[in-house]
Amino acid sequence: MRDKIKEFLEKEGVILPKDFVAELYLQMLKMAGPFSGLIQNGSKRAGKVAARSLIKSLSITDKEVPEALKHFFSLAGFGDVEVIVEGNVLKVHVKDSFLFKSHDDPKKSLSPLAGAIQGFVEEFIGKELKVSIEDKTIVIIT
Repeated sequence: MRDKIKEFLEKEGVILPKDFVAELYLQMLKMAGPFSGLIQNGSKRAGKVAARSLIKSLSITDKEVPEALKHFFSLAGFGDVEVIVEGNVLKVHVKDSFLFKSHDDPKKSLSPLAGAIQGFVEEFIGKELKVSIEDKTIVIIT
């Protein structure tokens, strides 16, 4: 699956310097201020769009979603992403992400990625999910 997702991203993705994207997120967070939830909501929509594009290219089962999630966001350059499944909970641990440069608080720096991951998973499984951020881990309750 990793190779297929890598091929998909090479064909459909855009390569940007990490510092550029980190600065973009930082400025968005500053502009949003107390309305930073809007950024997470916008990112959620972007995650759904990304999942739809991936679904068109690859046939991924519900059981393969955690693996697809890991490879998609790792290969897209968001850092070393580890996905742990515990019953109906997905724990997405993010290491070495450029997003941590955008804010000192991991919750705020991961907010856009949390929204994107939420939308990504929701699109695959077809239902609304609850998401939270605990330190450097995005927790999704399915």
